[in-house]
Amino acid sequence: MGPPFWFRKALQMTRRYFDDLTDGELLHCEPVLMTREAIIDFAKEYDPQPFHVDDNAASESVFGGLVASSLHTLCAIRVDCGLRR
Repeated sequence: MGPPFWFRKALQMTRRYFDDLTDGELLHCEPVLMTREAIIDFAKEYDPQPFHVDDNAASESVFGGLVASSLHTLCAIRVDCGLRR
């Protein structure tokens, strides 16, 4: 099956590195809907921490509930901003 569409698109984009950023630079991105299913599916594949994949474990965590992986949010935002450049 391979990686999801948005992940494949992210790999095709022009690379920017930390040194390419300027102080105060803004990224204009559209909101990204993170469904429960998408959070769990991504986490199972790339970041299987209990608070990303298990509702009970997540409720006992510092987050108090299921939370998306920071890698997931970074990928989603990067794809959105990158596709509109």
